[in-house]
Amino acid sequence: MTIIINPDELNDKKNTRRGQAVRPNRSVQVSYRNALYDITRMLGKNTQEIISLLTSKAPSMEVLEQLNDAIARSQSRADNEAERIAQQFLDDANIQNKQRFENMLKKSLGVNYLATISGENTEIALQAARVTNVGLIKSIASEHWSKVLLAVNKNLTGTLKMPLTSRLKQIGGITTRRAKFIARDQTSKIVSQLNQSRQSDAGIKSYTWRTSEDERVVGTPGGDYPKGNKAHGDHYKRNDKIFYWSNPPSDGHPGDAINCRCVAIPKIDISELNTL
Repeated sequence: MTIIINPDELNDKKNTRRGQAVRPNRSVQVSYRNALYDITRMLGKNTQEIISLLTSKAPSMEVLEQLNDAIARSQSRADNEAERIAQQFLDDANIQNKQRFENMLKKSLGVNYLATISGENTEIALQAARVTNVGLIKSIASEHWSKVLLAVNKNLTGTLKMPLTSRLKQIGGITTRRAKFIARDQTSKIVSQLNQSRQSDAGIKSYTWRTSEDERVVGTPGGDYPKGNKAHGDHYKRNDKIFYWSNPPSDGHPGDAINCRCVAIPKIDISELNTL
């Protein structure tokens, strides 16, 4: 990454500056979530159509054939949308992250003009995130239909412990909550990954870990989650500690772990910045 600045405007009274956290953009998360909700609404509508099939007087084998056909068409539509939704999400996240990163640097360096050019690390992060998000979006439909088929089979064999309509409604709620979780979690993750790639490319090597400093922080004594685990370590103990982008903790940098709300406060050494 190349940072373009006017050197005459650079205030170099001290060599090291404390930057500001580049946080996830709420509007990006909401747009992504709404796009995923469009898929869950389609799945809900298709599920209602399946209920109509099941209550018909057609032979069971014919009903199952129609059911499989309806599911295949629905899954295909979701798969086709996955590429477009993932790309739009990452485009939005990248634009917002770049703007916030540049604004942070301008304030920290005391300059009026600054622009950054994305480096190879940023492109790699975006490509990896695209593969991940396409897979997650497709899984919304596949996991939904897996649960629906299991419920239908149990209903046919008399082993379903609740009315089928109740179970299908329950499954719809699970699918919607999962879509919401994906939008929130992936927005946090892509911002963490873009922060790492942009700051590393710019020559920013380290950061101060900052938690949300509330009872939901994992590891907080007497909090909601007093003990860490492999998927989400004890972030309470990391608060205000310095970490290096090149040496991440076992569960990743701030924002990488599931539901992590921590942020990285960049430590900017002007002498190490990649500037032009």
